[in-house]
Amino acid sequence: MSTDDLLTELNTLGVNFLTTNKRGDCAQMTPVALLVGLALDPDARVQSVIIVLLLVRPDYASHAPQAASLLPPAPRLLFMSYCAAATLLQKKYASQLNDLLGEQIPLPDLFFDELYLSTISELTVSLCELSDQQRKLSGEKLNWLGTYEQAAQRLITRLERERLWAM
Repeated sequence: MSTDDLLTELNTLGVNFLTTNKRGDCAQMTPVALLVGLALDPDARVQSVIIVLLLVRPDYASHAPQAASLLPPAPRLLFMSYCAAATLLQKKYASQLNDLLGEQIPLPDLFFDELYLSTISELTVSLCELSDQQRKLSGEKLNWLGTYEQAAQRLITRLERERLWAM
């Protein structure tokens, strides 16, 4: 499936995070197909939408284990890390997200065991631990913490702007 198909599907679901030139609705993808497609997309910006999708549509979390089982090792690690990040970010930004999206169902501790994460740390510390673990397991010396935070901050900014546009 193409990036445009993924973005069109996201827009159909109300996740207007990245834009696409494609018009119209695409055939509705299953939640598993959408999650797998995002994880396998070659564009890192599109991959990061996994975080945003779970923050906007926490009901998709129930499909995450099946999606992870369909992914090869490297995309699976990225997917599991982004799912875990979404869980932590939902808690960290609960007040803003609930204000902008309404009361959300809490995300479960997705893939915490597989990523050797504790659930008792302070949220900022937990996000740092996740970032360090993703860096170590992936071998990629990227600013994973910045990636997680940027996804959440861009979503919150987008939702705040949408609220103003609606006035």
